[in-house]
Amino acid sequence: MCVATIGATKAERHHATRRTASGWRGYEPRPKRGPRPPGQAHQFNETAEPVRTAEQNEYTYPMHPQVHQIGTRIETEFVMRRKMKTDAHLDPALDARRRLGTLLFTVPKLLNRHLQPVLGWRRFVLIPKLFALAGTYKKQFSKPGDDAQLRRVKDTFLLVGVLYNELVKAQGAERALSTTQSFLHDLGCAVQRKAYFPPGGKARTWDFFHDAHETQMREGFISTNENDGIQRSDSRVTLDIVRCRFHECFRDMGNPAITLAFCRSDETVFNEYSPIMRFHRGNSPVNTIARGAPRCTFIYERVST
Repeated sequence: MCVATIGATKAERHHATRRTASGWRGYEPRPKRGPRPPGQAHQFNETAEPVRTAEQNEYTYPMHPQVHQIGTRIETEFVMRRKMKTDAHLDPALDARRRLGTLLFTVPKLLNRHLQPVLGWRRFVLIPKLFALAGTYKKQFSKPGDDAQLRRVKDTFLLVGVLYNELVKAQGAERALSTTQSFLHDLGCAVQRKAYFPPGGKARTWDFFHDAHETQMREGFISTNENDGIQRSDSRVTLDIVRCRFHECFRDMGNPAITLAFCRSDETVFNEYSPIMRFHRGNSPVNTIARGAPRCTFIYERVST
């Protein structure tokens, strides 16, 4: 025990053994601080005592500037999330049925449609070849710096990358790109209609679309892309994609321009949803990462009818 605490009360001993920035110290009462002059800015003091205020009726401590900065950022993120109006979640069973239907019916149908004018009967040779070569191409597409989300995107689009590279060998880069983009655009439209359009007979309302879209952004496959927060009101919704892993995926698969298929499918599906909604990306023609912008712009406006 510190010599300075001999004979002191329990409270005094506790005060005496508190640690400061300069180490342990013996019991030595601090002088009382006078009131701060009006208008003087508060200076942070690591050893400041708590101050009891009549308004708060509690003890308050001076806040370190870094702590204040972190708290402000957390509060800002909380406010941004509160602007999203839905707490709905994806239905795992429904999502699984949609994926299975896409894989078993939509993909083969679209492959046949887009490969027939390019390859004719040879398309029946190419399609099984895509599966046979998938393992080899997967190693080729993989990069040491890939994070878990980018690996997920590459696994999902693996056969698209194989298709593009095999078409380059057979038809050249230009025709391979146009064929792959056309196939992927139609596939993207089909998937988005299933995700965002209500079942037959139900009205295509503003809230239904944006509730479904927010849920997909939070939990669906497109959550692999990073956004700066959805700003939603009753007449306008905006967001920016600040990292597009789809673009990174197709870059590593040989041609980032493949991503343009998804830029176009957004513009197709969102504008055919309902006359009450107009989708656009602002005034600049360079408005997505695939088109050369630093971010992808999404603007939905409610149209008076």
